Amino acid sequence: MFSQYSQVKGFYVARVDVEGSPLNGPIRISELKQIANVTIVVGRTTSVFRGRVVLRNGAVPFERIGVQLRTPDSTVPVAYMRVDATGAFLMESAPPGDYQVIAMARTGGETIVESKPVSVTIGREGTVEVRIELDLGPKPPETGGDQ
Repeated sequence: MFSQYSQVKGFYVARVDVEGSPLNGPIRISELKQIANVTIVVGRTTSVFRGRVVLRNGAVPFERIGVQLRTPDSTVPVAYMRVDATGAFLMESAPPGDYQVIAMARTGGETIVESKPVSVTIGREGTVEVRIELDLGPKPPETGGDQ
């Protein structure tokens, strides 16, 4: 299912059909190609998705932390939220669906630390709350392989 968060509060793209078939990825249009028979179905939602990022084994300014909402089969975010000075985040009118939530922090330079994904299901109404632990400590060395 195609789902995309909209900047228009309360609405989301529920489905896109091209020539009567559901679209399962991006529409790619070359310079000389025209596209027709596209149907965009818009849904309405009043759901609220909120939570808090809790830091473990270190500290980083909260302005360097964000939260991504991704579909389970993709690394491309459906939505990105900044956290406030307490680590809290809020998305009103969140698009319904099953998601993975990942907190990310830029700890210095180009180093980005990600939390373990947290699974959530968001409905068309109601509130979903989540707590995400972001471990900033050193990662244990990887083991395995032929050594």
